Amino acid sequence: MQFLRQNTAVMVTVGPFYDKTDGVTIKTALTITNEKLTLTADTDAGSAPTNILDNVTGATSGTANDLNYITGNDAGMMQLELAAADTNRVGRMTLSITDAANHVPVFHEYFVLPQAIFDWLTGVIVPLPANVTQLLGTAWLTPGTAGTPDVNVKLWNALTTVELPLVPTTAGRKLDVSAGGEAGVDWANVGSPTTAVDLSGTTIKTTQKVDVDTIKTNPVVNAGTITFPTTATLASTTNITAGTIATVSGNVNGSVGSVTGLTASDVGAIKTQTDKLAFTVANQVDSNVLDWKSATAPAMTGDAFARIGAAGAGLTAVPWNASWDAEVQSEVQDALDGTIADSIPADGVRPSISQALYMLTQFMLERSVAATTVTVAKPDGTTALFTLTLNDGTTPTAITRAT
Repeated sequence: MQFLRQNTAVMVTVGPFYDKTDGVTIKTALTITNEKLTLTADTDAGSAPTNILDNVTGATSGTANDLNYITGNDAGMMQLELAAADTNRVGRMTLSITDAANHVPVFHEYFVLPQAIFDWLTGVIVPLPANVTQLLGTAWLTPGTAGTPDVNVKLWNALTTVELPLVPTTAGRKLDVSAGGEAGVDWANVGSPTTAVDLSGTTIKTTQKVDVDTIKTNPVVNAGTITFPTTATLASTTNITAGTIATVSGNVNGSVGSVTGLTASDVGAIKTQTDKLAFTVANQVDSNVLDWKSATAPAMTGDAFARIGAAGAGLTAVPWNASWDAEVQSEVQDALDGTIADSIPADGVRPSISQALYMLTQFMLERSVAATTVTVAKPDGTTALFTLTLNDGTTPTAITRAT
């Protein structure tokens, strides 16, 4: 028995065809129009089989049931074309081919399979598609969403389930827990971040160091000493009020908007510090604070200034030395080693030195002549850089730039 695919046209092998006289002689030259084809299908419904082809005359072409010898086959085998309508059923079929005057009858049995089953058997599809209609003998309920079964869990971890474990109220959300099973709090995603939270019951260990890189504009009240990192910045200095700056050291690069409560001695102490003080004090309200913004720098004096002179006027007759030779040579070498720019002047415009070198180099290395036109290409050997015109295509005596 051979398997056929439901509702699919197919060409099947039929035969062999033996002589009616002895039943063993192979018939290789039968007349196809003498053949009669009969194909029946069992219904499996308690009724008689169905005639699909009822004693149909064989034909070699032009029909849906052509019968022909297989080319190159010497065993008396033929090929029969069955149309999709012939196999549009599921179950058993029987084929008979007869020509009583010339050969013994030929019989074949077929079983037509649903397309998915046939494709699975022949390896076209993997795995085998399934359509579940019952579970343990009970009809499967129609799911609320097609393709997704509705599941009613009766047991959870082998325990009868009265209520599901903790689940989110909104579908798709997740709840993370610690290794010990405690639910965690994501401080970056607190439900109401603008609501004040009383953390009075929370303490910070005295051994824990707090490193503040930036102090915001809120005033800081401290009876002791505050130490800032070297990279710290003050976001605002307007809240330093009624303070006394006794000593300022280090490189202070900033702008103090307003300083109050300073005495003349305090200012003097700041001015006499040996380290660099580079900030501006503006909008002073204490009469004892000097206007540093209007102060002028002292005049430059001393032997070094006398040697250099104002605006470098004293730097004359400076002797040349070998170290400078090396520096100049290095700079010139760097300039010579640089790649010439891909640029030439327009026709009639004088070139720069680098442009002239570029044009001459390409003229010597990348040029072609066609009639009276000379084309000079770029280093890629293809893109035209400029063209020249000869006064004669055979014996030129003059050349001029064209583009």
